[in-house]
Formats: sequence, structure tokens, C-alpha cells
Amino acid sequence: MAIINTIMVSTSTRFITVALGRGDTEEVNKQFNVNLIIHIVIALITLLFALPLGELYIQEFINYAGDISNAIMVYRISIISSVISFIGVPYNGLLMAKEKFIVFCSRDIFTAIAKLIVAILLVYCFDSKLLIYALTLGIATAYPTLAFTIYCNKHYPEITNLKWVKDKKRYKEVFTFSAWTAFGAVATIGRQQGAALIINAFFNTIMNTALGIANTVNHFITMFSQNISKPIAPQITKSYAAGNMERCASLMVMTSKYGFLLMLFISAAFLVEPEWILRIWLGKVPEYTVTFLVLITIDSLIMSMNMGIAEVINAHGNIKLFQISINTFRLASIIVAYLVLKAGYPPYSLFIVYIIFNVIIFFVRQWVLNRTVKFNNWILIKGSYIPSLIAFASLLPWIL
Repeated sequence: MAIINTIMVSTSTRFITVALGRGDTEEVNKQFNVNLIIHIVIALITLLFALPLGELYIQEFINYAGDISNAIMVYRISIISSVISFIGVPYNGLLMAKEKFIVFCSRDIFTAIAKLIVAILLVYCFDSKLLIYALTLGIATAYPTLAFTIYCNKHYPEITNLKWVKDKKRYKEVFTFSAWTAFGAVATIGRQQGAALIINAFFNTIMNTALGIANTVNHFITMFSQNISKPIAPQITKSYAAGNMERCASLMVMTSKYGFLLMLFISAAFLVEPEWILRIWLGKVPEYTVTFLVLITIDSLIMSMNMGIAEVINAHGNIKLFQISINTFRLASIIVAYLVLKAGYPPYSLFIVYIIFNVIIFFVRQWVLNRTVKFNNWILIKGSYIPSLIAFASLLPWIL
């Protein structure tokens, strides 16, 4: 459900942002309504199929020592809350396009505080802990739809005014874009989860623990650098839609350079003294944790240099070449990594394979960018890549 939600949020944001960039309020309203109708249909289909099939699966195949009705109720709560969140996706996309990040921050703060309060209450007060916990997560998932809907209807009534859009071409464009986005999401998740599955296939659970720790640290490192691209991404799309390629290029260079430098700044300590930091946190550090963390961080640093390129390609709209070329290599890296470990190489070889493929993907992105939007790649090389590589090179003596 989360994967579908992520795909559709990026799709809605793209189409609404492009319309906003062209300054056509009527077009924005049409794009909003097209996306809203699509998401209502997705929500209804999910409700019709997921509820009966999921309940059947739970009753027939789940091994649960307690009352099975509790498990079914938890499932129902999860599905219903997810369905409600689907309907809120276009409102989410509109807020992203309008760059109202304070609304998202308020939601996240409220949700975090609510979860903390309920977690404390669960320890001391409630008997039906499972259902209370499921309800809390369900409300946290569904409530943003209500909050975003009220906010958007109040502040952007000319955009959220409900209308039936008959133009089939618009629906086809949205479905095509989301389908290629889905292919990218599957490849990305496959690459991430594939590492754990492959490690688990050839080694023991302690190795999976080491990988889990490394991924946890890397998640928080990358979160900081990725957040720098969120407020810039709508500006890139709007600039491209308005035909202002000079500003679009400048924003892309800014996203790439500062995203990389911010991540390098945060990850420097983990690259220079990873074992010391992990020992403070964990006490006893599982074998290979340090090696995994360093290699995964380097892999993420390479990816961060390409921030902004995807936004430009998405703004252009023709993402087929981008998704096929990039994600074919991502999927291939999983296969090659499996074959390398099957050949008897040590577990960290998996991430060396990932890094090699990521370097290839880095150059493929430059080719696709140039071919799709006729972009002068020297602007990126001079403005972002050279300064970024100089900064990383200055850190090498301490890493090595």
C-alpha cells in the first residue's frame, strides 16, 4: 500500500506542478480532478478485492495463537485507513506542488506526539493492546487525508472545485507516467530488499543483523540530504514547465551539489571512524557491520550526486527511456551480486557490485538527460561534480 501511495503521490505532484508552472488555473483544476477520480477508483478497487482476499488468506494460512478475529480486525483497520489515504493523494500532491511544507511538518509532529502518547498508555492502561495499536496506526495513516482536504478546500477552492473530466487522453497520460514510475519503484525496492534476501540465502542471521544496522544508520544519513531536494523539486518542475531552462539548470546543479555535500558532511564521521561510533552505540559490533556501513554510505553518496536529474526528466514527461535504462541496470545488479556470492566471494562483495553498477548508472543518467532534454552536461560537471569530487578527495586520507 505504501509503495502504491508513494508512486501516486509523485505522479499527482508532477502533473499538478507542471500545470501550476504554466500559470493556468483551469488546467490545474482539471489535472487535480483527473488524479482525484483515478485515486477514488483505486481506493474502491482496493476495498473490493483486498478485504475479502486478505481475510481469506488470514483465516486459511496465518498461524496465530490468539483469537484470529483480532488479526482480521487489524487487517480491516489497515486496509480501510490505506484506502482513505489513497483518496487524499491528490491533495497531498497539490500541497507539494504549492510547496506548503509547513503543513507536512505539522502533520508529522502531531502524528509523532500521538504515537508517543498511545505507546505510553499501552504500557500502563489498555487490555486490548493490539487493537488499540492498530487503530492508532490506522488513524495516523488516514487522518492526513482529512487535514489536507480541509486545508486545500479552504486555501485553493478554485483548484479543488470538483468537476468530471471526460478527456480520456489525460487519464492515459497519468496511468502511463505512474506505470513507468512503478517500474522504477519496484527496481529500487528490489535492489534494497534484494541485498537482505541474498545475504540471508548465503550467510547466517548475524550477517543480516549487521546489514540491518548498517542500513538503519545509512537511512538517517541519507534522510538529511534527500530533504534538501524536496523544497527544490517543485521549483525545478515549475521552471521547466514555464520554459525557464536557465533557472531549471541552476536549481538542478544546486540540488546535486548541496545534496552531496550535506550527505558527505553528515556521513564523514561514519566513513572515518565507523567502528568507534558503532561501539559506543552497540557495545559489541557484529562482524562485517563496519564494512557494510562504509560501502553502503559510499553507494548512497554516488546516488546523491544525481539529485535533481529525475525531477527534470519527470517535468519533461517522457520518462520511458529514463526508467528503462536506469532500472534495468538496478535489476541487473541484483542478479550479478547473487552470482558473485554464489561463486564464494565474501559478503561485502555484494555492495562492491552495487557500487560498480551505481557508477554505470551515474553515467547513464547523464546520457539520458542529454538525449531527453538536450541538456548541456558540462553545466552539471563544472557546477556540481567537480566541487563534490574535490570535497570527497579531501576526506580520502582519513578514510584510507
